[in-house]
Amino acid sequence: MSADYHQLRQREIATHEKDKSLYEREVAWHIGKVELEKIRPLDVTQFNPASPFRPRDAGGEEQAANDPMTEAEVLEFFTKLRRIPAQFSRENYLACALLITTCTRKMELLAAPWHEFDLQNRVWHLPKNRTKKRRAIDIPLSDAALLGLEELKIRSCGSDANGNISFDGV
Repeated sequence: MSADYHQLRQREIATHEKDKSLYEREVAWHIGKVELEKIRPLDVTQFNPASPFRPRDAGGEEQAANDPMTEAEVLEFFTKLRRIPAQFSRENYLACALLITTCTRKMELLAAPWHEFDLQNRVWHLPKNRTKKRRAIDIPLSDAALLGLEELKIRSCGSDANGNISFDGV
């Protein structure tokens, strides 16, 4: 039953692995091989320990942070980063710049192998197995993105360690 659920979720979004990991870590070892009809409430828990709590107990309803940064905020952010190179490496700076210039998710960028980038034709071919919606995306590379990627390629000294772009601690 769990395998069927995870197979279904895998087709929907990439984050199904978090659900699967939680299940394997917290549930499967205890009741994972027990037939569904034989699982009793006491096998899971006597009560939900979080049931007395409401969203207001945790500070209220969660609000999505969908407010985009203004141009002034972006400029201030990068200006501040340039002032602290010892605390924020050049690789991390370039990663932040690439996230903004490509409008991609952090792990889509950080897990990208070099072969996905066609620098000559200025496009990043992001395959469907690495996107949230499971759709391939061709991302055009701006001049700034191209420069950042070319610098990262030089900084990696030809290394394709772990098959991914090399970022320092991002």
